[in-house]
Amino acid sequence: MDTVSDQKGSATKVQKLDERLPFHRKLTYGFTDISGNLLYCIISGYMLYFFTNVFGMSIGTAGVLLLIGRIFDAVGAPVMGILVDHTHSKYGKSRPWFLWMSLPFAIFVWLLFTTPSLTGTAKIMYGAIIY
Repeated sequence: MDTVSDQKGSATKVQKLDERLPFHRKLTYGFTDISGNLLYCIISGYMLYFFTNVFGMSIGTAGVLLLIGRIFDAVGAPVMGILVDHTHSKYGKSRPWFLWMSLPFAIFVWLLFTTPSLTGTAKIMYGAIIY
């Protein structure tokens, strides 16, 4: 078994190289990541078409909304990472967030692809808030 010394010089046992994550666990993590990215790519790829051709926004307005969304995402992703890192529950660090946020996420995706009969600034505000 490999050993490593700490600052006091005493040897501590470390995990063997062959005691890694099992293949089935890697596979399930991979499928979860694939499904999340597939959903993200479908939504983000369809949004410009939806905002312009279905919801009736101009291409410039839709592009600015998508840009602002990416800026918020650039700030929000590290913040969520910090929140997950500081979460301690009997279910782990990230599982509670997936459980707590699945229903709000589903509601907002449904609202994102609905087309209420709004005009002008109200339509832009609705798209900005929901996206």
